[in-house]
Amino acid sequence: MRIARGAALFFAVSACALFLSPHESQAWQSNLNGTANGNDEAYSVTTDAAGNVVAAGHILSAGSFDFAVAKLSGASGGEIWLRTIPSGLAKSVVLDGAGDVLAAGNTSNGSTGQDFLLVKISGSTGGEVWRRQIDGQGCDFSPCLQDDLNSVTRDAEGNAIAVGTLATGQQDFTVIKFRGSDGAELWRASITGTGVNSVDEGWAAAVDGAGDVLAVGMTINAPDNISDLTVVKLRGTDGFELWRANIDGSADTFTNQDFGQALAVDGAGDAFAAGWTTNAQDDSDLTVVKLSPSGTVLWRTNVDGGAADRARTIAVDPAGNAVAAGDLGSGAAVVKLSGATGAQLWSKAIGTGSTAFGVAVDGSGNVAAVGSTFHNQSFQDFLVVKLAGNNGHQTWQRELKGAGTGIEEARSVRIDGAGNVIAAGTTDNTGTNGDFTVAKFNGADGTDFSLPDADTDGITDSADNCPTTPNTDQVNTDAALAAGGASVSGDSQGDACDPDDDNDTWPDSAEATIGTNPLDNCAGAPGSGGDAWPADVNSDSFSDISDVAFLTGNFGASVPPAPPRYDIAPDPPDGFVDITDVAQMTSVFGRQCS
Repeated sequence: MRIARGAALFFAVSACALFLSPHESQAWQSNLNGTANGNDEAYSVTTDAAGNVVAAGHILSAGSFDFAVAKLSGASGGEIWLRTIPSGLAKSVVLDGAGDVLAAGNTSNGSTGQDFLLVKISGSTGGEVWRRQIDGQGCDFSPCLQDDLNSVTRDAEGNAIAVGTLATGQQDFTVIKFRGSDGAELWRASITGTGVNSVDEGWAAAVDGAGDVLAVGMTINAPDNISDLTVVKLRGTDGFELWRANIDGSADTFTNQDFGQALAVDGAGDAFAAGWTTNAQDDSDLTVVKLSPSGTVLWRTNVDGGAADRARTIAVDPAGNAVAAGDLGSGAAVVKLSGATGAQLWSKAIGTGSTAFGVAVDGSGNVAAVGSTFHNQSFQDFLVVKLAGNNGHQTWQRELKGAGTGIEEARSVRIDGAGNVIAAGTTDNTGTNGDFTVAKFNGADGTDFSLPDADTDGITDSADNCPTTPNTDQVNTDAALAAGGASVSGDSQGDACDPDDDNDTWPDSAEATIGTNPLDNCAGAPGSGGDAWPADVNSDSFSDISDVAFLTGNFGASVPPAPPRYDIAPDPPDGFVDITDVAQMTSVFGRQCS
C-alpha cells in the first residue's frame, strides 16, 4: 500500500517548577551540564513503577563525551543519582522488573577503538552492578567501521537483549542476549546480508510473549547489493534464527536505500517494523510493515510525502493500531495506521520544518510525539505535542527554548502511569550551551514550568481562576453553588479576586457591612432560616412586600440605631435607611432564590 500526501557535573532543576491543583500533575524541567559546557544530550527516557524518571545520553567533560545515565524524582525532577562512564554515549535505556537499569551505547578506548557497551545499574543507588564491553575484532579506528550498540530491551526474566553493529572485518547486524543477574553472554546472533562486502546494521529489538526476540535494521543483499529493511526473529533460548524478512523498495539505489529503524510487538506476537523504502524515482517513503509470528508480511504501507520520508519510531496503541513518527514531506509528522489492514487512519504534521524522533501512546490511545521545530529567530527548538488518538487533532504543543542559539530537540518520550508526558533531549542555555534536558508535562493540557504565572502561586495563568491574585486553593463559591443547582450563574473568577463570591448581585464588601453571608446566595427553602441574600430580609427565599415593609418601617432612620440589615444600598451602604435601599430592594422584587 502506498499513500501519497501533500565526572564533576552541574545538575539544575528549574527554579520555577510548577505545582498545579491537587487534581493535576507537577511539571518540571531538569538540565544536566558537563564540566566542559559542551553539547550534552539525552537520547532515551523511561519511568519506574514509582513514577521516577531514568534518562540516558552523554555529557561533555574534560574534552570527551561521557556515557551518562541519570535518575530523577518524578515529583520534582531533582537528581536521585547520576552514573557516568568516560568516553562514551548511552543511546537506549530500559528497566527490569526490579527497577534496575539497563543502558546501552558505546565507549572508546586506546586499544580497541569504539566498542559495544552495556551496563546494569542499581535502580535504588545508581551503583554499577555489571558492565559488558565488546570489541568486534575488526578494524577499530576511523575511517574503519566501528562497534556500536543502538538499543536494549529485556525479557520477562530480566535478561538483556542488545542490538547494534559489530565490526568483524565487515559490519554485522548483531543481537546479543545477556543474563540479567551477572551480565554473562547467553548467546549471540549475527544477521549478515547476502551482498558483497555487506555492511549491515541492527537498530531495535523487542521480545514477544513467548520470549523470542524480534529485531530490525538493514542488510545488504544480492543481487543489487543495496540495503533492505530487515526484520529477524530469533529463538529466545539460544538465538537460533527462526525467520528473516527483507523488505525491498521497488526503486532503491545506492543513494536512496531501504532501512529499518524501529520495532514494536503487539499482544498477539505480530511485529510492526518502521523505517523507509524507495519505491519511485524520487526519494524514500515512510514505511511500516506488519509481520505475523511466523514471518508472513500481513501488510506493508508506504507513505509518500514527496521528499526523503522516514519513520524513525513506532508504537502500538491499545486497539492494536500502529502509530509511526518521523519525517514526511517538508517536516515532521505522525501517522496512524489500522493494525488490521495498514490503511492510513490519519496523518498529522507537527512543528515547522522539523523532525520527529519519539512517539508514545497512552492507555486511551492518545499520542505524544517529540522532536524539533524550526523558528527563524531561534533555529531549532525542543518540541513536544499531544494528539487525540481517534483523529490526530492536536491537543496541545509545547516548545522549550533556552537562552542560547544552538540546536534544541527532544529525542525520546514516555507517558507515565498517571498520563504525564516525559520528554528528553537537549536545550541550549546561557553559559552551559547544550544541556542534557528532561522535562515533564501534564498529559491533559501540557502545562509546564515555562508558562506564565503572574501571581507566582504555582498555577499558570491559563489555568488560574485568579491569575494576578495568589490562590493555591482555587476556591470558586458561585461556580460551586451553580453546579449544585443554586439560582445564580457561576463565573470563572475564584473567591480571591471575585468581588461577589456568591453572585447574588451584592458585593462581598457590602454584605460584610449588611451582615449577610457573602458565600451563600440564599437562605434555603422557605422557613429554613439563615441570612444570606440582602433582598430577603425575613429569610423566606423571596424578595417581596414583606421585605420592603422592614425598610419602610425604619424609613429615614440612621444606622445605628436602625439595624445595618436594612441599609442594603448603595455599595458601600451609606448609613441610612432611605429611598436608595427601597429602590435596591424593588429592583429584585418578586424574585425567588434557591
